[in-house]
Amino acid sequence: MFERYLKIPKIPKKNNFTLIRMVCCFVVIYEHSIYLSGIDFLILNIREFAVKVFFILSGFWVTISLLRSESIKEYAVKRCKKILPPYWTVVIVGALLLCAFTTLSAKEYFTDAGFWKYLFANIFSLNFLHPSLPGVFEGLPLNGAVNGALWTIKIELAFYVCLPFVLCFLNNYKNVRGGVLIAMYFLSFLYSVGCHWLVALKPSLAPLQNQFPAFVTYFSCGMAFALFWEPLLKILNYAVAPAFALLVLCLWLDNFILSALVLPLALSLVVFWFALRLPFGGRLVKNDFSFGMYLVHYPIVMLFVQQGFFASCWGLAFAGVIGLSFLCSYMLAK
Repeated sequence: MFERYLKIPKIPKKNNFTLIRMVCCFVVIYEHSIYLSGIDFLILNIREFAVKVFFILSGFWVTISLLRSESIKEYAVKRCKKILPPYWTVVIVGALLLCAFTTLSAKEYFTDAGFWKYLFANIFSLNFLHPSLPGVFEGLPLNGAVNGALWTIKIELAFYVCLPFVLCFLNNYKNVRGGVLIAMYFLSFLYSVGCHWLVALKPSLAPLQNQFPAFVTYFSCGMAFALFWEPLLKILNYAVAPAFALLVLCLWLDNFILSALVLPLALSLVVFWFALRLPFGGRLVKNDFSFGMYLVHYPIVMLFVQQGFFASCWGLAFAGVIGLSFLCSYMLAK
C-alpha cells in the first residue's frame, strides 16, 4: 500500500524488544505496588520512563504493521484485534468480579448509576470521566480508581488513528519525511511546554499533560526508526553514548524544558541500542505477556492492598501480584 517511497525494514530475528517490554512492565507493576501499598521500599520513580518506552516501541512496531498491511482496513482490523478484546475483557469482567468486594449489596452495586457510568466511560477508553466503581476500593489512593493504568490506552488509540494519515502523506512526498517527523516532534514539545506553563498557573489543568499530543515526541522517534531504519542503524553505536549521557543529564538537572526537548530522542536511541546490539535478550524472554500484565495488574494490586496482604508480607504479596497478572495475561492471550 505504501510501496512508492516507504520500505518495510528488515528486523533481525534475534532482538531484545520482548525483553525490554517485559522489563518495563515489571517496573510499572513494582512501582505501582509500592505507591499504592504505601510501603517504604526502594522506588526510583521510573515508571513514567517505562510507559514512554512503550510509546516509542508502539511508534516503531505499529508503523511497521501499517507498512505491511495491504489496506487501511486490514491495518485497522489488526489493531482492533490486538488491543480491544483484552482491554474490553479487563474492563467488563473486572467490573463484574469486583461485585464481590464492594461495600454494597449485589443489587445496589449493579443498579447504581456509578457502575454503568464506569462501564460506559472505560469501554470508550475515557477512564478519567469515571475511574471508580460504587463501594469498591473506598479510602484507597486516587479515590479508589479501579485501574489507574488504563489512561495510556486512549493515547495508543489516538496514535493508531493518526498514523495512516501521516504515512499516506509521506508516501507521496519522499523528501519531506524527515521534516514532517521533526515538525511532529517540536509541535509535541511546544504542547508539553505550554501545558507545563498552564498547569503552573492553574493546577486543575494537569490532565492536559497526559493527553496524546504530549507523547507524539516518543511515537515520532519510534516512527523514525521504522522509516529510516538503515541510516539510523549505521549511527546507533556512535550515538548511544551521547544519548545515555543526555539521559543522565536530564535526570540530574530535573529541568522540564530540557527533558521535554531531548529525553524522547535520547531514550529512543538507548532503547534501540539495547534492543538490537545486546545478544542475550531473545534467549531470556521469548513470549511477550507485557500488554496483558499491564492491563490487569493495577486492580490486583488495589485488591491486595484492600485485603491487607501487602501489610502482612510485602514480598509474598508482590509475588502474588506478578503471578496473578501473568496468569490473567496468559488467559487473555488464549
